[in-house]
Amino acid sequence: MENKKVQESISMIYADAKTTTTLAVRNVMKAFPLPVFMFENILESILLEVRGEKDMELSTELQKYKEEILKQHEAEMKELEEKFNAEKEELIRQFENPEVVIESECHEENPECEGVEEQEV
Repeated sequence: MENKKVQESISMIYADAKTTTTLAVRNVMKAFPLPVFMFENILESILLEVRGEKDMELSTELQKYKEEILKQHEAEMKELEEKFNAEKEELIRQFENPEVVIESECHEENPECEGVEEQEV
């Protein structure tokens, strides 16, 4: 039997993180006998640092996303270009050697070729 680990939902992780953070802040407030307005300033400065980190994280993730999209687009363009070049080469070959095209069209079991004699060009 395969053991599958059940993952917590993001809302459960969020609630746990918020509770743990709140308890940690309350414990720090108990450990240091400062007025609440001073803790407010401390928490505001921490919040500013976290917001800066959030902005950097978002910027990094956005840059990675753009790079992945660009790689995917370039791969698709390369594939289309290769297909286009192959089709172009086939058309050039058919244009330069039309007798091969006529023969191949009428040698295959093609109902339109019944009674049509091969023509040399």
